[in-house]
Amino acid sequence: MDELIAFADIADDQTWEDFSLGFDDGAQVAREHAEAMLDAMSEGDTAEQVRLAASLIAILYVLSLIHI
Repeated sequence: MDELIAFADIADDQTWEDFSLGFDDGAQVAREHAEAMLDAMSEGDTAEQVRLAASLIAILYVLSLIHI
């Protein structure tokens, strides 16, 4: 898990909640991250794919909180 988180742009003192709540327009951002992640997959860029996956998980987490 630590290796996966290392790919995301998270400051040392930033919590998961702070990171995940940093996305304002969740639906649009989620689409953009999903598309970019698929592009990274097709290009074989594993590091970028993992970074985008971590960000996408955070976005989806925030969206789930909004709709609870």
